Amino acid sequence: MLRFKSMSENLNFINFLKVNTSLVTKSLQSNNIPRLSIRLNHIKSPAPKTNADDPWYLKLGQDQRNLLKLQDIKVKDLIKFPQGLTPSSTLTNITNHMNDKLGLSNIIVFNMQNIDRTQFNGKIGDMMILSTALSMKHCHNSYIELNQYLKSKYDVLPSVEGRLNNHELKKLQRRLKRKNVKADSDSGFAINGSRYEINDAWYMIDSKIEGIIINILTEKKRFELNLEELYAPIDEKFKYQNNSTIESQSTTSSENNGDQSILAGLKRLANQRRNYSTSTLKNPTSSTNDPILNNIKLSIKNEEIDPQESLSILSKMIDTLNNTPIDKTNHINVLQWKQTLDFIWPLILPIESTLFWSKRFEFLTLLNMINPNKYQTSRFVKDFFLRKRLSNNQLNRKELIDFLKLNIIYLGINKGKGLLNVNEIILQVLLLYKDDNNGLNLANDSELINLLCQTLVTGHDTKLSSLNSMIDYILMETGNKPDTQIIIPMLRSLAQAKNWNEYFNLWANKLYSMEIGKDYRPWEQFIQYIVESDDQHLLYQLIEEGHLLWLIRYRVNITPGIKKQLTNLFQRLDPQGEHFKDLETLLLTTDEFL
Repeated sequence: MLRFKSMSENLNFINFLKVNTSLVTKSLQSNNIPRLSIRLNHIKSPAPKTNADDPWYLKLGQDQRNLLKLQDIKVKDLIKFPQGLTPSSTLTNITNHMNDKLGLSNIIVFNMQNIDRTQFNGKIGDMMILSTALSMKHCHNSYIELNQYLKSKYDVLPSVEGRLNNHELKKLQRRLKRKNVKADSDSGFAINGSRYEINDAWYMIDSKIEGIIINILTEKKRFELNLEELYAPIDEKFKYQNNSTIESQSTTSSENNGDQSILAGLKRLANQRRNYSTSTLKNPTSSTNDPILNNIKLSIKNEEIDPQESLSILSKMIDTLNNTPIDKTNHINVLQWKQTLDFIWPLILPIESTLFWSKRFEFLTLLNMINPNKYQTSRFVKDFFLRKRLSNNQLNRKELIDFLKLNIIYLGINKGKGLLNVNEIILQVLLLYKDDNNGLNLANDSELINLLCQTLVTGHDTKLSSLNSMIDYILMETGNKPDTQIIIPMLRSLAQAKNWNEYFNLWANKLYSMEIGKDYRPWEQFIQYIVESDDQHLLYQLIEEGHLLWLIRYRVNITPGIKKQLTNLFQRLDPQGEHFKDLETLLLTTDEFL
């Protein structure tokens, strides 16, 4: 019998036999050892045990595990893409993440690229994804994780509608309780004869990538809304009709059978929007404590308002607010006026809706001017900019300028308080403009830059570090050669922020392409802001670092404005003319020898 001193020698011998199996087998057979040859022929690396060899405690749950594997295969098959569409890698990644990582099921993708814009759902996005979650909590957690996934992988900032977390749910329950709406069970309420489940949820997420819109709904909410019928192609809508739609079709005439499912969906959405609201203004003819608004509401005769009638009522509301004396505006409840606007606003706007949006912006501006504490500028983001953007209407330059002016007025009234909040609000609006191909060139628009700078720093020793970031962005976009009218607000903002190091650095090092006789920098304002600071150290720095000598080196035309600022500079720095009289004479008479 072979004996080995160690386990390593044993393993080495086995490996040798495995490599030379044929030779060893012949050798053993020649020596008449058949039983050993059979055993040697079966010497292999340890193989996994069969199910029959498994101990009993490893067999527990095997059937369940096999069933889960089969279920995983079935779930992956539930991602349905439109026929004839080759999904992009982004769309595939997102749907796979929703299915594999988030556990969302019944995922369907609808192609919205070729939908007629006259349809109310046209161009909300290019791709519409529908998915089902197990519960409201699952909806919320899926949104949080999906939001983080999109941010980290694609560097975007998604937006969401319909988010309802536990804190907001408790607020909803308290509001309903104050309105004496009692729960008829542990999970829902009955309002105006309709049943609403508080455990249902619907999250609609704009991914900001390739026009992909993502819907996450609980199963009951998905069946109730039946969004598949809304977004499906016309020739496939019959596949998604549920019982409620079929019943609504059976009660109507046969003349409108083709569009009845869409109309039924619109009515459901319209009723939802009004019935889910917990505000006090549900009946347009109900009276309020605002007598001016009561007169307006008398013209609202019913709940079905066509677009032209809506525009007429809105114009009347604007005229009424404009003509209201200032001393009586304190009695205007701006939130009730806003609720009235929401009620009369058409669910489907005409194709040419420019006048509707301009009137809406004018009306919201009036509400903000009447009571900026009740109707803040932050409300404009959802009430106007986001709403207009999602309805496939372009945001324009005038609306952005007027919005910036409202925020500047607010900062002036509050002496610079809330500057950070204002900056965050403006950033949200700018991101909407960035996603909208409206041809807005921010870096070369002097008026917009001037207003933006005023929202980043105030005259009350309040400033934001993002001012420097905005200046760097402008320089990058313009190749470090911005227009003169853009340099001026940049200098003024740095002076107001008392960031003098960046002030001189911008002037001397960050502005390029100066040539002799072609210095485009605003010398008058550059000297003026330093003089107005009344800081002797800065005045000396301006002279000792030789900044003024560049007037001569670049042969700058000494305009009357520059002469005035130079005179003011030397009067404050050297009123007796004892130290810098020669320099003053040289600079003021430069034009005589150029």
